[in-house]
Amino acid sequence: MITLRVSEAEVRQRSLRLSVYDIDRKKVRHCLGHVTLQLEKEPLTPDKLIWLDLDNVPKKSSQIGEIQICMTCNPFTNRIRASILKVRKFSKPEDASKCVCVRLALNHGRKCVKEKRSESHDWGPGDEATFSDAFTFGVAGRYFDSCSLSFTVMVSSDGVDYRRLGKTVLGPFMYARGEELRHWQDMLTNPRSAVTRWHALECPTGRDDPQHRPVEGAESKAAGLQRPPPCVCAACFRVSIVQVGSHVAPEVCRRHNLWRWCAPWKLYGPSI
Repeated sequence: MITLRVSEAEVRQRSLRLSVYDIDRKKVRHCLGHVTLQLEKEPLTPDKLIWLDLDNVPKKSSQIGEIQICMTCNPFTNRIRASILKVRKFSKPEDASKCVCVRLALNHGRKCVKEKRSESHDWGPGDEATFSDAFTFGVAGRYFDSCSLSFTVMVSSDGVDYRRLGKTVLGPFMYARGEELRHWQDMLTNPRSAVTRWHALECPTGRDDPQHRPVEGAESKAAGLQRPPPCVCAACFRVSIVQVGSHVAPEVCRRHNLWRWCAPWKLYGPSI
């Protein structure tokens, strides 16, 4: 039984949506369907039994294109291998792109930890490009539920200036749904086995553009300061940064008096 606290004034303006999932032996969730109950005209009587038919899960489609990805996970070496096989676009009369490449980004939470880019390829017959690029990311096993991989397809008409065509995100339930979520789950439940699937491309948002991303230390440079990487005590791993006026300096651990510079993602994110 699930209890939701909603005021009487707002309950008539709300709708209730329930999703039914099937969990197999490998603890992989498969969505069976959804049901939506409009509370605007529904009589709110206690202990009322309502039967509704499940709506089928619509298959994700794209008007931009598709990308074929092969994923492999090795939990013993803490490595995730992503291979780009093919990219297919649905051509439009105004589209004059000749070259295509794919940009991969490993995200931990909302932060981009590492980016990689494939080689540029020309479109083949049928507006399809074949790739042979494989990328390996080092991710500790405890971060598999908080990391995601985004694939952004970039196209260009001259091979110099690239624009984004579409993107797709593979990851756990927190970041992906549908086919992208199942691909990630199948990769984790079948270690050291290649899992290949096609994924529909979505329109990228403005915040995904590199020119909209904040530059590391941009605010400090504007103020005439240089932000150093954090330092960590080599004995107790305490992180400390001290800023006095315009001078930024590390503060050593008072107990051990040992410190070393350390990259931020080695402290808070997956190992690369």
